[in-house]
Amino acid sequence: MNIGTDINNEWVFKDGDLTLINGEKNLIQSISNRLNTVYDESLYYSNYGGYLQQFIGWKKTEETRQFIQNEICNILNQETRITDYSIYTEYITDGILIKLTLKIDDEEINTEFILNDDGVIN
Repeated sequence: MNIGTDINNEWVFKDGDLTLINGEKNLIQSISNRLNTVYDESLYYSNYGGYLQQFIGWKKTEETRQFIQNEICNILNQETRITDYSIYTEYITDGILIKLTLKIDDEEINTEFILNDDGVIN
């Protein structure tokens, strides 16, 4: 599956050059970047990111969880490499657990993120 190459967000140098990330890891990094970026505040892309940070401080209710899950859908819809996806979210001690199943053509990628109480995706 060839789904792209980019600079690794860890900004590690090897042999005098920045290391790259590709394939599945590149897609997961791209999604993390989108989830962590406030909508349209990217220096490099327009209409990029979302509004997850606006939910900081909201009560941990089912309605809030659903709003967050809907915003994650809006963000995932920006990623043209994804042909389909499913999302599972639940409150945990440190924030919200986000489990994603991403479909790229006929292959599936499973990944997890945590949206912490400070509004940062880890």
